[in-house]
Amino acid sequence: MTRSYKTKLHVANDAQNDFLVLCMAVKRKLYNLYRSVQFGLLETRKRLYPDYEAFKELPKETRNQFYISAAEFEKVFNHVIRVSGSYPAWWDQAPQKTRKQAFRDAERAFQNYFKGLAEEPRFKGYRARQAAYFSGSIRVQRDRIRLPLIGWLRLSEFGYLPTDDQLQKTGYHITGCWVSRWANDYWVVVATDEPAPTRPVSYADTKLGLGIDLGIKDMAILNTGKKFINISKTSYYYHVEKMKKRWQARLARRKIAAEKSFAKNHPHQKAGYLTSRGIEEARYYLTRWSAKLAKINKETVRQAIAQIVKLKPPHITVEKLNIKGMKANPKLAPSIQKLGLSYFKTWLTWQCLKHGIELREVSTWYPSTKLCSTCGTYNRAQFHGTMADLAVRQFNCPHCGLSIDRDVNAAINLQQATDYTVLTATE
Repeated sequence: MTRSYKTKLHVANDAQNDFLVLCMAVKRKLYNLYRSVQFGLLETRKRLYPDYEAFKELPKETRNQFYISAAEFEKVFNHVIRVSGSYPAWWDQAPQKTRKQAFRDAERAFQNYFKGLAEEPRFKGYRARQAAYFSGSIRVQRDRIRLPLIGWLRLSEFGYLPTDDQLQKTGYHITGCWVSRWANDYWVVVATDEPAPTRPVSYADTKLGLGIDLGIKDMAILNTGKKFINISKTSYYYHVEKMKKRWQARLARRKIAAEKSFAKNHPHQKAGYLTSRGIEEARYYLTRWSAKLAKINKETVRQAIAQIVKLKPPHITVEKLNIKGMKANPKLAPSIQKLGLSYFKTWLTWQCLKHGIELREVSTWYPSTKLCSTCGTYNRAQFHGTMADLAVRQFNCPHCGLSIDRDVNAAINLQQATDYTVLTATE
């Protein structure tokens, strides 16, 4: 099992800052190099074998000619590209592990793309979120961390990373380290190997497990009746979002002014990449406010899941949501995007693994909202399968007369579901 710890770095040394920027640039360049080669092989395959079904019937050796793994590409890079000298010399200044991890990340992106789990790997520009991988002699103290070829870096927050003394006592080991740059801030992620967790002792009120219904009005609703608010409906979130939109508008206006000024002074030239102090200032503050929104969403999800896990249920049941289909509705798409339902499931899965809780997932077509949690009657009188169903907030059973909040009723049905898929099995 792998557990990662993340905290913020304070990089005050210009030499260390320049070296981190160099490592991230090398990783980005090598990622794009692997991407271009792999797409070139795919284009060749499409040209030679237009029929993909017929191509899958070919021998494995023939099919493998149009795919290159990270290990094979690393050999080509070291024995062909580096020997020929057809690449910048400053690429060699980055650690070998950083270069190798770039090929692995690109290969994983293509594997997820081939399996249908992700979209087509995109070109990584220098404005994208940057990251670099380090491994080897990594030491951690309470207030600082030492990375290979960089030295000691000060931590902005203390106590979030496992120190060398703690690792020695518990027997854990650091398997790797990632340093990322986001909104002009550096963050470090330390990965360790940890033993499998043990099943916790359940409380009396959660021995039957928990059902969680995700929604828009409230982010999460438990079968016990507890609700977690949607942070995007608060005044503070509205203020941060307003500041982000304000800097977006300023950036757009300053870009238009720069284009008009260039066209006026150089009427016979085509404008390329234009920048100015005002444009860079708008980009900086836009990045900061965008990062603040993302941090608010993540912290809200983490605090909600922390309260859920503290109940120590034997199992938690959630519903598999068709988020892509839900976003097809233009009226609901902005609200769904702000909720971060995908991150909610990802973090809940990790917390269940960490605390030994069984996580269950029911089918997308399970009618949790339309079934009565007491008698099991399908309520066709209130729910007709249209958008008007969203306006029904109170579930009234026509058979047994139960009157309950629709979200709480759905959470109870999820808790009582018998047809499910186990996502985190425990012994």
